[in-house]
Amino acid sequence: MADVPTVVEVRENRAEELWVEDSRFERISGPALVFGEEQNARTQINLRNVVCAGVPLLARLRSSGRQIAGVGPVYCVRDFSHGLQLGAAGETAGVRTVADLAALPALPPPVPSDIAPLPPMSEWVNLRAFGAKGDGETDDTAALRAAIAAHRVLYLPAGFYRVTGTIKLRPDTVLIGLHPSTTRIMLKDFTEAFQGVNGPAERPVPPDIPGLPRAWSIIPPFTGGGAPVPLLEAPAGGTNIVNGIGLDTGGVNNRAVALKWMAGERSLVNDVRFLGGHGTYAADGSYLSIYNDNRTADPDPQRRWDSQHWSLWITSGGGGIFKDIWTPSPFAAAGLYVSDTETPGKVYALSSEHHVRNEVILRRVANWRFYALQTEEERHESAAALPLEIADCRNLLVANFFIYRVDTPVPFETGIRVTHSSGLDFRGLHVYSPGKLSFDNTLVDQNLGIAVRSREIARLHLAGTAAGSNKLPPPPLVDGPRPEKVAGGFTNIDGLVADPAGGVYFVDQAASRIHHWSDSGGLTLTTDAFPEPVALALDHAGHLLVVARHGNVYAFKPGASETQIEVLSPVAIPPPAAATAWRPANRWRDGHDWLEASTRREPLHYLSPDGTVFLPAPESFPRLTRPGRRGGTIDLVRTYALIPARPGEPFYASDEFGQATWRFTPDAAGTLRDPVRFAEEGEAGSAVDAAGNVYVCAGNIFVYDPAGKLLGEIAVPERPGALAFGGPDHRTLYIAARSSLYAVRMKTPGRRTTGSTP
Repeated sequence: MADVPTVVEVRENRAEELWVEDSRFERISGPALVFGEEQNARTQINLRNVVCAGVPLLARLRSSGRQIAGVGPVYCVRDFSHGLQLGAAGETAGVRTVADLAALPALPPPVPSDIAPLPPMSEWVNLRAFGAKGDGETDDTAALRAAIAAHRVLYLPAGFYRVTGTIKLRPDTVLIGLHPSTTRIMLKDFTEAFQGVNGPAERPVPPDIPGLPRAWSIIPPFTGGGAPVPLLEAPAGGTNIVNGIGLDTGGVNNRAVALKWMAGERSLVNDVRFLGGHGTYAADGSYLSIYNDNRTADPDPQRRWDSQHWSLWITSGGGGIFKDIWTPSPFAAAGLYVSDTETPGKVYALSSEHHVRNEVILRRVANWRFYALQTEEERHESAAALPLEIADCRNLLVANFFIYRVDTPVPFETGIRVTHSSGLDFRGLHVYSPGKLSFDNTLVDQNLGIAVRSREIARLHLAGTAAGSNKLPPPPLVDGPRPEKVAGGFTNIDGLVADPAGGVYFVDQAASRIHHWSDSGGLTLTTDAFPEPVALALDHAGHLLVVARHGNVYAFKPGASETQIEVLSPVAIPPPAAATAWRPANRWRDGHDWLEASTRREPLHYLSPDGTVFLPAPESFPRLTRPGRRGGTIDLVRTYALIPARPGEPFYASDEFGQATWRFTPDAAGTLRDPVRFAEEGEAGSAVDAAGNVYVCAGNIFVYDPAGKLLGEIAVPERPGALAFGGPDHRTLYIAARSSLYAVRMKTPGRRTTGSTP
């Protein structure tokens, strides 16, 4: 970047994940970087090896006005990181700026591009000249093999090139296509060389089996084994280029690997799509459906999810550059598998999605770099999928990793699992989901005993020293002993609400159960009559209002017969003046409309049987029960808990996507007014004690005084989702944390949420 006022300016009131490396800024008149939201962990600004010439001011932090000056006419930003910093042991060092700048005597030469240019078009040889048809039916194996043997650079026009065996490249082969969805090398289902039995040349002819026809007896038994068979293979040490081509292994070829890559550091795989599953179109342009009618499998019952090997397998000393890759096939065991290599490799913008067990696997790998890696898991096929596994690896960089998980009923253990690895540098981690608690942890190192719960991290370094020396120190304890587990064995609990006697109700959505806990009665099942209950409210007469995921609100009096369950109808008339609105304790809005959604006056409400409590709702909420429903982000379904919004009392709500907590003043109708940003932590439920201190669930429990000053943390063994003060004296803070209910005695009683008076 040269001769401009500023290189990157982040919009006001927005956060950004920025990575800049091996770059050059010349003659930048203003600050090279301008960004705000500087106390929020969503802001992740990282630079490495950036040469600056004529850049007097490197950065200006908009919120505070703080400036970071250069160190001379020519200098190098060896390392710059702003955001949440976690050190070698994973310990939290807070949101801060780390800058390492060094003056240079002169400009060094520019860093050469990683991306090798394609050979000139004069060298391209059209595959069709060798008789390839590309019609999806003709066997083009021989044509491809003959073309590769005769020429270094092959151009594949748009078409579906069906093969029946592995296509092996020469060490210098270049394959060029111009669109990876319309230019494919493909297998049909049941291609013999890619099945579980051995290939035809390896088959012994079995003897006749008495009583069976000869045609049956010559079919070998299905073994389900055999070494992986690649569709396309690059040889060891090659300088190969594969560009703009799709690879499709079908859905019934259980030995198939789409691309086995053993080429060297100067090789390139660019703009490659691994077909199958999401986003796949047939040769005639029609969309291939992903799911059967109830989304439990592929529409074709013979096409089984997780029935093949990996889509992209880099192994046996393979390396190089891998750029612009989409690998979303649920038939594959993983989108990317890198194994047994120390050859440097770099991955730019790879999206691995929708796999059943693993998205990306790294085993026995060193000297690799990953930039803008993205993973995504769907509720239906990927509920138990691990996004990134790192085992027996060293010297890895993962920069700007987006770990995304769609609404799954139960969180997965971790986004990143590490074993026996060292020298791991994570720069920019963003963990997010439109569903509740996508992961218990962002990263778990199983050998070092490290579990990192922070979902937004600018830098996390794992040196990989001896076990035990890197364990996380406990956060400072607030006002009492550690939480005690009082009940467990749940799948994923939240929705806590306290009754007037100090007991608490909570939901276990995935199990479709509502439970009650009290000191005197212990744990009891209140009901399992509601499918997927997600949130609760309690009116003065003791009726539970139950919000269900499918878009109904029920009223139910604990202890009464299930025949007395009432389905409430939403109405548009104003609720009674004395009724109290219960609002979501959190909202997840990735469209930057969080304040608008939080402060709007909802057009509908669900009124409790005794008329003392109502739930405001958007018009989209009851539409969830209609055929072809499209409700958008429904905060009533997404919330970890409902909290009463009483006039005259401050109301606190978490911006889960924005990682912040806001304070509002409810009006007489329960509409939230006068938003004030209260704290730079926010994720799930919250609670307030009688002194006005605010307890916020965000990995652990952060405790703030009424002015927003952090008092400390309450360490919880599991990730907390919802809070409520209960017990006979309302001094027990109950914590719904994933599989368990915890309780901790506090010195200050909680502000009551039920009954006629606070």
